[in-house]
Formats: sequence, structure tokens, C-alpha cells
Amino acid sequence: MAATELALQRLGAPRRKNFRRCPVAVGRMFHRALKENGVDTQMVIYPDEGHPIKQLPHREDVLTHVLDWFERHDKK
Repeated sequence: MAATELALQRLGAPRRKNFRRCPVAVGRMFHRALKENGVDTQMVIYPDEGHPIKQLPHREDVLTHVLDWFERHDKK
């Protein structure tokens, strides 16, 4: 397996619409590559957000997604 494919399988990070270090278009390409490599992934875009996420409803949603991720992937 190529190093890039291995890295894609290990990645899982929220993408933010105004996150200048990684524009949404790049995030979409990453998300598509993860899915194409069989990685259980989900992309959530928060409108009018940058880094860090500031709006309380969006922050709550991030925490919900993180907790859900641990519920699915935590090996007890």
C-alpha cells in the first residue's frame, strides 16, 4: 500500500468552510479519496466558520460528531 493511501486511511478531520490552510475544495478531494479507499468517513461543512469554530450550535455539533466517532471506533 502506498504511503499516501495509508495516510488517507488514518485521517479523519473536520473541514471548515473558511479554513484557509485547507480550502473546502481540497477537503472534498480528501473526503472522496478516503471513501474511494474504503475508509469510514463523513464530511461536515459549517457555513460562516473558520478555524476555530466559534458558533455555539456548530461547536456542539462537532462534539456530537466526535463522540459518535468514538462510539463507532473505540475498541473496548
